[in-house]
Amino acid sequence: EYLTSQGSHVNRTEAAKAGERFYAAKPCPHDGDTRRYVSSGHCVTCSKRKGAERQKAIKALIAAAKLAP
Repeated sequence: EYLTSQGSHVNRTEAAKAGERFYAAKPCPHDGDTRRYVSSGHCVTCSKRKGAERQKAIKALIAAAKLAP
C-alpha cells in the first residue's frame, strides 16, 4: 500500500476521503508502478507517458497544418 504523508496506509476509498491524490494498488502490468490516481485509478507512470505521447502527436498535427497551403 502507498504510505501517505501522514504515515498511514490507504486504499483508493480511504485516500479519497483523506484528500490524497494517489493510492497504492497492485503493480501495473506495463511498468510495475503501484501508484495510481485516486480520481481515475490509472497508473501514474502510464498516464504521464500517454500524456507525453498525446502532446507529441498534437505538436506534429499543428506543424503539419502550418505547412499545408
